[in-house]
Amino acid sequence: MAIPLKQEVRHEQHVSKPVVLCALLIVVIVGLLFVENYSWQEADRHKENDMKYRYLEVFQPPEGQRILHQVDSLYDSNPDEFRKAVHRQEATKQEQFEDFQRVQEKQEEIKHLQEKWNR
Repeated sequence: MAIPLKQEVRHEQHVSKPVVLCALLIVVIVGLLFVENYSWQEADRHKENDMKYRYLEVFQPPEGQRILHQVDSLYDSNPDEFRKAVHRQEATKQEQFEDFQRVQEKQEEIKHLQEKWNR
């Protein structure tokens, strides 16, 4: 009895199940709000595109309307191929633009070097 026994005190923090459930529900709700916001933005973009298409349909001259109807027919006949063709053309245009930018940069570099050596 002269030597007291060593008692180890261990502190544990417990989070109750309702608190964990509430935190999980808050995370799910925030995620759903982000998804809903994204879908609203997509719907707005579709409305804008619809209005632009309707404008083209109504205000274009007859030859433009004929082209528009041909494009519609192409899309209706094979939407996947149409989408792929558009993506390929967009990629080609982007590559051409990047090449043009590189050419412009190189021309500026050549111009600076010519000015340097003409001095």
